[in-house]
Amino acid sequence: MNKKTSRQENAAKTSLSSLRVVLKSIVRAVKHNWPLKLLALVLSILLWAGLIMQDPALKRERVFSDAQVSIIGMETLKNYGYVVMTDLTSQPLNARLKVDVPQMEYNNVTAANYNPRIELGRIRETGEMQVKIAATSSSNYGDVVEITPESVDIFVEEYVSRFRVPIAYTLSNRFPDGFYCDKLTVSPGSITVSGPRSLVERVRRAYVDFDCSMIPAAEGHYITSIPFELLDEKEERIDDSLITITSESIRLDSVTFEFEMYPSLSLPIGEIGLVKGEPAEGYEVKGINVYPNTIVAAAPQVYLDEDLLLMLFLEKQIDLSGLTESTHQIIRVQKPPELKNITPESVSVTIEIGPKIISRIFESITITASDTPANMVGALSLKKADVTLTGPQLSISKLKATALKLNCSLLGLEEGIHSVPIEGFCQGLEDVEYSLSFNPSVVEISLTRK
Repeated sequence: MNKKTSRQENAAKTSLSSLRVVLKSIVRAVKHNWPLKLLALVLSILLWAGLIMQDPALKRERVFSDAQVSIIGMETLKNYGYVVMTDLTSQPLNARLKVDVPQMEYNNVTAANYNPRIELGRIRETGEMQVKIAATSSSNYGDVVEITPESVDIFVEEYVSRFRVPIAYTLSNRFPDGFYCDKLTVSPGSITVSGPRSLVERVRRAYVDFDCSMIPAAEGHYITSIPFELLDEKEERIDDSLITITSESIRLDSVTFEFEMYPSLSLPIGEIGLVKGEPAEGYEVKGINVYPNTIVAAAPQVYLDEDLLLMLFLEKQIDLSGLTESTHQIIRVQKPPELKNITPESVSVTIEIGPKIISRIFESITITASDTPANMVGALSLKKADVTLTGPQLSISKLKATALKLNCSLLGLEEGIHSVPIEGFCQGLEDVEYSLSFNPSVVEISLTRK
């Protein structure tokens, strides 16, 4: 027993002694006066009740059936490397308190005066455990004699951190038609995740889906924040309610996208100056194919309004000097300084090179007849014809007229006059593609019997 309690008890004894003296005096005063007896009794009761109410040593039992229990020490527990996995905060935690309350405070006290609580800061281990519900007793509000339930079951895990978790994003849907998104940056590029080991070890990346259709179709500088989610190695979402996400010690719930929007248009690739030099002698350019032949270019509207951009050119020329076969190259597109972007930045250029085709006219080439029917004699109306030979320059430029052979076939013809087409070929050009035309193309043949 402390000195304060002793003083309180001595004061109580003194009050009781004084009460007895007063009562004896009242009894003597009204012993022979009955009307005053009732008054004396009432005064005695009131005086007694007043003294009782002022006596701190006298207490009464009081029960709080729904005392709210607070949770303290959560951050302290994390600082020691532990975290409670049991959900203690989603709904109120209540307990039943039985308290011995001093008479003078009986009607004034509330459950909050006893601070029912669960203290987590003292935990130093992992696993399943029971934590007692604590409460505070005091001389002013009395003693807590019973708490129901006495404890709660919780599960504790290690509290760990994983640094530099990457942030990945996808651009879903399309940017507004006729506009280009430039200088797209995402901040931060990585995050730190802290929480229960079983959850943190599953985290592989943070993921954001950036819906491009939400961007206004207008030129300008834009900054927008988009919430992210945590994914595991199977690309499944992780519940992050127990995970703290930070970047440079600042808590995060979204990432910031910053970008520029510019109008865009399609520009053709100019073929002027695309090649230089000449193919080898006897060869020529058959065709030029640029793919794609248009480039999507983005620029501030002021440049588009002035019609300064008509076409684009490539950064280098293709040298055809001495080539005898087709060539294919990937070449970057020259980007004028006023453009913010070009798409694509390179194009595929195919230069088709083949033999140069020429035509030569050979005059008065002899025509012969073949396959004359038996017992028949054929007479040609013409003995010679002019021949136009078309083929590769290298093959026919030095060809002699004697290489040309013209013929009319009389196979299957009967006696009479017939118009027969001239046929022919060129000796020495068996492996070369060429064509022949004749003037005239047909001759009349008279067949008579011998």
